[in-house]
Amino acid sequence: MNILKFSVFLLLCFSASAHTGSQVGIRGNIKILLNYEGHNGPLIQLSDMSVTNGFCPRNDYYILPKNHQYFRENYAVLLSAKLTGTPVSFVFTPGDCTDGLPRIAHLALEN
Repeated sequence: MNILKFSVFLLLCFSASAHTGSQVGIRGNIKILLNYEGHNGPLIQLSDMSVTNGFCPRNDYYILPKNHQYFRENYAVLLSAKLTGTPVSFVFTPGDCTDGLPRIAHLALEN
């Protein structure tokens, strides 16, 4: 029985690490922050967006969906970063798109 529990534990660990490993991070300054009618959240353009080429049909902007669990908090961080010129870091999962744009999964304000 202990071997079975240990095997299940290892399987879960490898599954979690495989999922985490598929995410990609990018860092940069916010060049454009806008709300555009017809999109499901604000659009963000960084100074360099080449890392996410091929993730989604479009790569000219990133999107923070309005249904994101921490939308309000993350939008406040985006506004702060834009106003102060502070770099931000975004994390994406390739192929996770909203309105054809790379969907921001996580973000952080950098020093």
